[in-house]
Amino acid sequence: MKIDLKNILEESHKLTVFPTVVTEILQKVDDPTTTPAMFQQIIIKDPLVTAKTLKLANSAYYGFPRAITTISEAVVLLGLDTLRSLIIAISAYNMLNKEIKGYRYQKDDFWHHSLSTALITQKIARRRHFANTETYFIGGILHDIGKLLLDQFRVSHFDRIEDFRNQNRVPEYLAEKSILGYDHAEVGAALGDLWKFPPLLIDIIRFHHSPLRANSQGLQYVKVVHIADVLSNEFLKKKKEPINPLINQELNIQADERAEILNEVSNEMGPFTSEVRKD
Repeated sequence: MKIDLKNILEESHKLTVFPTVVTEILQKVDDPTTTPAMFQQIIIKDPLVTAKTLKLANSAYYGFPRAITTISEAVVLLGLDTLRSLIIAISAYNMLNKEIKGYRYQKDDFWHHSLSTALITQKIARRRHFANTETYFIGGILHDIGKLLLDQFRVSHFDRIEDFRNQNRVPEYLAEKSILGYDHAEVGAALGDLWKFPPLLIDIIRFHHSPLRANSQGLQYVKVVHIADVLSNEFLKKKKEPINPLINQELNIQADERAEILNEVSNEMGPFTSEVRKD
């Protein structure tokens, strides 16, 4: 029996939500008119977000020789885009670092996948000299957000989904759609719309498994997140999954470059997570 999307979204009130200031920042992900001054005014509305942001900015991960005492200093030293993704990562940690029984994720598993996808996405974008690399990071860290909402529905249908997946040899998201009526990418996009995410971010979430369906604005972002999602699973689960061959050919990530990227991510994951989880 298929589940109505409306019924799934009705469960969103049970989720940890982003602070209001983070929602405002997300809404300006693809807004080129946002100035540092406007950004600072958004952040300082929330003292807790401000305090956590300054703490991470002063951490060993960034390694500045002198203390950063204000958000305006953080903008100058880290840059507007880096600071934006840092704030979103801090807030995403609270949302994503939990056990998700419907996906057999232990605590830390979902966070590690989301963060590694974000880091891989950002590194690919930088290596290909794409603009707005921090937007790639944000898309990577939130691409699977639909799993949070679909989790409880998967718990009661887990065996059916796995049986369908194994018998038909299809990816997880196709098995979800066949049994539940929706996959986590569709649910995540609907949740992003409910939470007033910008269209670009919603596209990344919706199409990260089917990137060639994305519209022209989000297409490049979705392609990179698609590959990063696959590489993250290879990195964490030591299993290779198929990458869309057209996208793989276009981005041309050879085995040696793949190994370099995953090695860099391996070195960064621990220190970044260690700083983000500190109170």
